[in-house]
Amino acid sequence: MTRDGSGLLRAFFNVCRHRGTRICTRTEGHFPGRIQCGYHGWTYSLDGSLIGAPHAQDGFCREDYPLNRVHADIWDGHIFINLSSEPARSPLS
Repeated sequence: MTRDGSGLLRAFFNVCRHRGTRICTRTEGHFPGRIQCGYHGWTYSLDGSLIGAPHAQDGFCREDYPLNRVHADIWDGHIFINLSSEPARSPLS
């Protein structure tokens, strides 16, 4: 889970799109403005977009490889995540 500079909450699977390596090994902490995989150095912005892919070949399109998002929302001060591809809308919302 991340928050960007404006405080917007985002959640992602903890897996690099390059080789499926776990990105975060700690359960909490802060990113220094970006998220970087320790295996080959693929780097993502806090919104999940791929901003760096060392050794990428010509024609490689970074826009095709963002971090995979997870649905997340805040209710009553609690963060809820939903791993389904199309979460059902709450009758309360």
